[in-house]
Amino acid sequence: MPDPTTPIVKPAGRHLHSVLLFVCVFVGVLAADLFFKYWSFDHVAGEPIVLGRDPADGTTRVQLRDDAGNLVVSQRARPDEPATAIPHHEGITVVPKILALKLTINTGAVFGLGKGKQWAFVIISVLAVGVISFVFYKSNSKSRLFHITLAMILGGALGNMYDRVLYNGVRDMCHLFPGVKLPFGWTWPGGASDIYPWIFNIADAALVVGVCILLVLTWRADKPKPAGQSTPG
Repeated sequence: MPDPTTPIVKPAGRHLHSVLLFVCVFVGVLAADLFFKYWSFDHVAGEPIVLGRDPADGTTRVQLRDDAGNLVVSQRARPDEPATAIPHHEGITVVPKILALKLTINTGAVFGLGKGKQWAFVIISVLAVGVISFVFYKSNSKSRLFHITLAMILGGALGNMYDRVLYNGVRDMCHLFPGVKLPFGWTWPGGASDIYPWIFNIADAALVVGVCILLVLTWRADKPKPAGQSTPG
């Protein structure tokens, strides 16, 4: 028989405040990611870059405005490399040696892993949405940091999935430590000499931070507790 003095903890999916927190963080991450993508592709290259897909073959294309304000196709991408549709541009330095903005389209995951497997990533993202939603629903309503972490991962996954479906790749623009080179003439596999050669977006950042926090929470939960110490709810 349950102890009547033990408080009943609702699952998060049935706890209004938990649901509101989860939805607000998820929507906030998704909205920030999509807004910054659209803003960057409208301003960073010096002229608005409107991405689309050719209905005939599905390849990515760039549309620019002519003098009359009409949209015209300016350049098509190679089917295997959507970034070739973006005209050459210098980008914008936000903080010298710290952060710059330069447009590209990534056909891989974070750090360019799994390049070219767009529909595999879409399927993985759909599965992730289901798993994350289920885990949140069943979780302890008091686990607020866990819920924020799940919402960040969900927002990042959907932000990038949106791009993969529409543009055959993910719009990236943030470059950390531009122009800062690896010491001793070292290079990354592939020949890049920048200390951080990858370009990313807000969705990528939310995914990486969310996964790192999740790993820490899992590690802390798995640590053996001293005798007589109860596990916090």
